[in-house]
Amino acid sequence: MVAGANGFLGRHLPAYLDERARLIGLSRDPDVVEGSATGENNRRYDAWRLCDLFSRRDALNALEGADRAVYLVHSGRPSARLSQSEIRDLDVLCADNFARAARSHGLSHIVYVSGLLPDQPNVPSQLAHRSEVRDTLGSTGVPVTSLRTSLILGPGGTSSEVLMRLVSRLPLMILPAWADNATRPIDVEDMARLVSRVVGERDCFGHDYDVGGPDLLTFRAMLATTAELMGRKRPMGNTPFDAIRFSSAWVSFFSGVPYAMIRQLVEGLRTEPRPSNRQLQKMLGIEGRSFRDSMRRSIAAADTHELEDSSQPRQLTATDETSVDESTALARQSQRGWRRALPAPRSPKRGTQHVRSVQRLPLPAGRDARWVARAYADWLPTLMRPFLDVDVDPHRTVAFYLWPMRRPLLVLEYADDVSHPDRQLYWVTGGILAAKQDRGRLEFREVLGRRHVIAALHEFEPALPWFIYLWTQAVVHLWVMRRFADYLADVDEDSTTQ
Repeated sequence: MVAGANGFLGRHLPAYLDERARLIGLSRDPDVVEGSATGENNRRYDAWRLCDLFSRRDALNALEGADRAVYLVHSGRPSARLSQSEIRDLDVLCADNFARAARSHGLSHIVYVSGLLPDQPNVPSQLAHRSEVRDTLGSTGVPVTSLRTSLILGPGGTSSEVLMRLVSRLPLMILPAWADNATRPIDVEDMARLVSRVVGERDCFGHDYDVGGPDLLTFRAMLATTAELMGRKRPMGNTPFDAIRFSSAWVSFFSGVPYAMIRQLVEGLRTEPRPSNRQLQKMLGIEGRSFRDSMRRSIAAADTHELEDSSQPRQLTATDETSVDESTALARQSQRGWRRALPAPRSPKRGTQHVRSVQRLPLPAGRDARWVARAYADWLPTLMRPFLDVDVDPHRTVAFYLWPMRRPLLVLEYADDVSHPDRQLYWVTGGILAAKQDRGRLEFREVLGRRHVIAALHEFEPALPWFIYLWTQAVVHLWVMRRFADYLADVDEDSTTQ
C-alpha cells in the first residue's frame, strides 16, 4: 500500500516494488483513480483506491487487505478552496487517521519518507512536524521506519522545477545567507531503491535513517551547476540576511511552486540540517547518482516531454531514460526558454466551494476530546452574548441561533456511531449559513500523546456567496477558534495550579 502514490516519489516506486507484492496506490484525486480503470496506470500499480486521508472512514476502507505501507503524504498543496490551517496540523491529522487504520487492519510495517530534521534544540514549526508525523504514525503500535532526506531530484520533481525555473527566469540572482548552507540532494530513483530495500525488513523497524546523494552542495552551487547545464550565465550576488518570508515569496513567485512548499524547503536549508552520513546507503551498497547527472536528466526530460504537454505531469518509471541525445536537448532548451518546461501544480477543481479549517488547541490536564466538544458548546454563547444562543438536545445535536432570529445559523448533528472519548464528530446538517452538505463535518480529536486536541472543520460548503463568506463567516470562525484556544489554555493553567 502506497499513500501518496501519484506523487513524485510514488510514481517511481513500482519499478522496484512490483515484484515483491501486489501494489495498491492511494490517491484523493478521482482522475487518477478513474484513469487506472482505463489501463492508463495499470503498468505502475495493480489497483488504485480513492482515499481522502482527512477522513478516518476513508482511511479505514482504503487499507483493507494491506500488510505493509509506504507513507508519502505531505500537505503542501491545497486540499480545499479555502484552507485555514497550518501544514503541521494537516499532516498530523492525516497521519493519525492512517495510523489508526493501520492498527485496525494489522499492518506489519510503515515506511515514512520525510525531510531532514535540523541538529539544533529549537526546530522551526515548519520542520518540527516531521517528527510529529513520525511519532503519530507509530503511536498505535505499528513498527515505523523513517527515511529522512533533503531535496529529491529528477524529471518532474518539485526541487528540480525550482532550480530550473529560477535559472530560467532570473538573469541576476541576489542570494540570501541560507543559500550557502550545504545539504545532500538525492536522485528520485536512488530514493525509490532505498524505500524498496527497507520495506518489511525487521532489522529496520523502529529506526530513523538520514539519507542523501553523494554530493554535498550549497543551494548556490546547485543553481550554478543548473545554469551551466542549461547553457545560461547567471551572475550571483550576496545579501547577509536570511529574509525567510521574503526569499520564500520570491522563490515561490518565480518558480510557480506554492509558497507553503517553498517555505519548508527554505527553512530546511536555513537551519543547516546535518548532512547525511549515508549509513543506510553504505550498508545497502547504493552509491547514488550525482547531482549533475540528476539535473542533466531533469533538464533533458523537461524539453522532450513536459514542453509537449505542460498541463500534465510526466509519469516516469524508475528505469526510464530520455531517448533524445542530452546535448541536443539542452541546446534546444537554451533557444526556446523554460517558461513552459514543467507543469503547474494542481489545485482543487473549479466550482468546489469547500472549506477546511484546522486548529491545534491545548488539551487541559485530565480532560478529553468529549469534554472539549461540550465545553465549546457551553463557552461559545458566553463569547457572543447576548447575540448568540446555543441549543443542545438530548441527542447532543447542537443548533446555533442569532438573536432574534428563529431559524438556526448552523446545525451540528452528533455522530454517536463514530464518536469516542478521544474523538468527537458532528455532521453539518443544516442552518442558514450552510449550503447542502455532502461530507461537511466538525471534529475534536486528541493528538500527540494527548498533549493537544485538533478542532477540524472539513469539506464545509457555505451558503453565503464566496467573496462575502471570505470576509465575514470565515474570519469570525478563525477568530472564535483562537479565542477558544485561549480559553482552554486558561483552564489548563487553572487545573495545574490547583
